[in-house]
Amino acid sequence: MIKHTSIFFIIIFLTSSCASNKIKLEDYPLVNITEAYYTTWVSGVNGGGSGLNLHLTVAKEDINKRLIGLYFRNSYTNLKFNKPNIYTGFIRTSEKTETNLDLLVIKKPIKPYKENDYKLPFTIKENEAVLVSLVHKKKKYFILTVKKKESMDFPR
Repeated sequence: MIKHTSIFFIIIFLTSSCASNKIKLEDYPLVNITEAYYTTWVSGVNGGGSGLNLHLTVAKEDINKRLIGLYFRNSYTNLKFNKPNIYTGFIRTSEKTETNLDLLVIKKPIKPYKENDYKLPFTIKENEAVLVSLVHKKKKYFILTVKKKESMDFPR
């Protein structure tokens, strides 16, 4: 009887701990984002890779709120605060490769530091992102729309 009771409590504990790991999206934004956009970039050198630069402008009254990261297009990036009220993030979309033009051989790709690249724990549209903010030492998640802004390309 004691063995069955202890197994029951172990199952209850495991079930409750798994349920608490789910990410809950907030119904409304906790931070006023006045502008959210991304630009694409391609390295100017052969094999240099490509990626996305993400920019979030926070309303002046929300500057003291802490933004941690952003889920966008099956990737995650940490956000960095830049003065006066802009957060930026970076996602690499293709890896840098090392090439030897003398031998015309492409060597093994050089793996740069990448943020997490995995299946997101929620479903969002292509132009949406999930912003992670820290409120009272707890992570809060909410969806925002991110627009594409044309980047300035170098002349060809």
